[in-house]
Amino acid sequence: MGKLRSIAFIAAFALICCSAGTNLVLSQLAPDVFRADNYLSGGSPASVSAEEIIAQPQRLLTDREFADQARDSIEASFGKTVPFHDSLLLANAGLQRQGIATANVLAGFELYPSYYGSNYVCDPARNVVTYIPEVNGEGFYKRLHRFGRGLAQQARKHSDTTFVMYLVPGKSTPGASALYEYMPQLTRPEEVMSVLEEELAGIDNLVLVTNSYSSADKYYEDYFRTDHHWNARGAARAYNTIAAELGWEQIDATSTAPIGGAEGYRFMGTNARGGLVKTGEEVFDLTRDYSQLSITYADGKTLDGNDHSRFTAYEGPDKPYVFHARYFNTFKQVAHVENKALGTQGKALLVSDSYGGAITRPLAMQFALLDRSDDLFNGAKKRSFERTLAKEDYDTVVFVAHARDLGTAMHNSRRYFH
Repeated sequence: MGKLRSIAFIAAFALICCSAGTNLVLSQLAPDVFRADNYLSGGSPASVSAEEIIAQPQRLLTDREFADQARDSIEASFGKTVPFHDSLLLANAGLQRQGIATANVLAGFELYPSYYGSNYVCDPARNVVTYIPEVNGEGFYKRLHRFGRGLAQQARKHSDTTFVMYLVPGKSTPGASALYEYMPQLTRPEEVMSVLEEELAGIDNLVLVTNSYSSADKYYEDYFRTDHHWNARGAARAYNTIAAELGWEQIDATSTAPIGGAEGYRFMGTNARGGLVKTGEEVFDLTRDYSQLSITYADGKTLDGNDHSRFTAYEGPDKPYVFHARYFNTFKQVAHVENKALGTQGKALLVSDSYGGAITRPLAMQFALLDRSDDLFNGAKKRSFERTLAKEDYDTVVFVAHARDLGTAMHNSRRYFH
């Protein structure tokens, strides 16, 4: 028996060394295109075509956002020309992960990195791939305070408008990762809420709300296991939290069903792709009728509220990666929603990051009209709240965003509230 244990130990040690050595060699020899962040596109088409770059070369010098998109598109296109590009990435990461998992048998940690140097960790007990949480510095809190002060200023200025600020816990909550037990400097949702409560105190026409999660099991009922976004159930529970404050009708967040036309589909979210873990999860939606909604998107197409053909009819090679973007229609971020139900009143503005997609339809059922803005999306720059608000005579403004995107908005649009 002692000999068998020794052989097993030597084999495990050899696997660990092999995986570490492979990573060291490839990191020195492989071109930049083999970096994991280039896999994040998940095979998605380039956001800027070669034709656009050739036709408008001057924008590479004059338009920072266009230049960044062009660079990313060129890198993504180059990556696709490398034979077995994705397979090599996944195979290398898989070997490293096996070595790490083997070493972890002795350590016994609940989570471990998805590969050497990864920003993502695996939670094998729950089939979860999640972020290694980021430590927020002084700048984050300064921008958060600035966001709160600006929102307070606008709420006071527009005293006849109801404002709602819903803080999305998202990835930055102990429920998402056991690493909060080992990394003491991490920002917790209650700290963010404390900053917002300080800045938004005493404003009668503003409601500040969030949801909290006491355990990972509760958290992953509402959030994807391979992606940082909430699922339809999580968005419905967020809606119910807002509805409770404003006296709206509650919806059943537990009544869900598989999605027609997506039989056998497995969603491989951003976390799994970034972590180079080839795993997926089932998708579902609420059993609720949204046919009274007419939704016009950024490309000018108008669809029934129950129409998800952007996802179900999509046949691109990246379909395993696009469920959230195409099903909840956040690919172009903005939308104009009209409610055809008789007697419905009110106009609402939803200002959000990408979390706004899944909550759009539940919110829109409460109003005759709802516009979704992408002002808080991390790619939005030089936006103005007053300019967005001036598009309609809105009586309700709902902010829905993760804390990091509140700070990012203050960085990208420094005079957003002024």
